[in-house]
This record gives sequence, structure tokens and C-alpha cells, in this order.
Amino acid sequence: MVKRMVMGAKPDGTQGVRISSPGTDVDLLSSPPIFDTSALYAQALFSAYVPVHQTMESTLIPVGANPADAYWVDIYTFSGSYIFPYALPFKPTCFILYDVHDENRPTPRGLYLTGFLPIWNKPYNDGVTFGGEHVDPQRYQTEAPTYYTYGAYVVVTNIPVG
Repeated sequence: MVKRMVMGAKPDGTQGVRISSPGTDVDLLSSPPIFDTSALYAQALFSAYVPVHQTMESTLIPVGANPADAYWVDIYTFSGSYIFPYALPFKPTCFILYDVHDENRPTPRGLYLTGFLPIWNKPYNDGVTFGGEHVDPQRYQTEAPTYYTYGAYVVVTNIPVG
């Protein structure tokens, strides 16, 4: 049996309340706590890089009589999930960053925050599901773009939802 909670003098010498994650002793400072009164607001509890399911639909839209004026409209749909290492006593705020790259563009591969795309995420106390859709017109391209999603970086914070 492990000691899960301490009130008063904490193992680091400060005063307050500390609750350890299930199965770990509260006196073990290397173990991240579920709750600690000395924790900063908006602190990351844990994070992970997870795979993402992606689909893409491309449609060529003609504009006038000149074929060069046509453009592609791409609709990208993303979804994924992440199970936390342990359940939390609250639903946390989560940030999702997508790792994406279009092979037909010379731009470097990069991370895009949830605010860049219309992304939703639904946190639970033991995990988060996420997804979204992005419409991207590609004017002056002669071929449908190849668009790759490598994964998503999920950051789980100590900010309760609702």
C-alpha cells in the first residue's frame, strides 16, 4: 500500500497539499502529482505524440473557359485519441498540435495549433478524443496535392474544463 496524500509539510520541505498518481508514493518527488498546491496554473501534466487518422478529398473546380484558372479544393478530415497514463479527478484542458506537411509545397514540415484549424477535442478524466476538418483551396496547381499527416502532439494541462 502506498501513501497517496500529504497535508502540511510536503516531501520537498514546503507546506501544502500533494496527491500522488495511483500506485505511486506521494513522497517520491520524481513522480508527477495529480494535485499539488504549489503547482503553477496552466502547467502541463503530461504530453504525448500520437498517430492520427486522416482522409482527404480533392475536387477540381473550373473557373471560366481557361483551364489554368481552375483550382483544387481539398477537404482534410482528422481524428485521433490519447489515453492518459492515469485517470485524473477532473476533465482537463487539452491542446492538440498537428504535425502536417504537403509534399507539393516547398514549405517545411511543421506543427499547427488547434486554433489554426477548426479542431474539436473532448476531454474525459482518463483520455481525450479529437478531430476536425479543414478546407483548403489550391489555386494554380495542375495536380491534386498529396497531403500527409504524421501525427498529433497532445498536451494535457492542470486546467479543469467547465
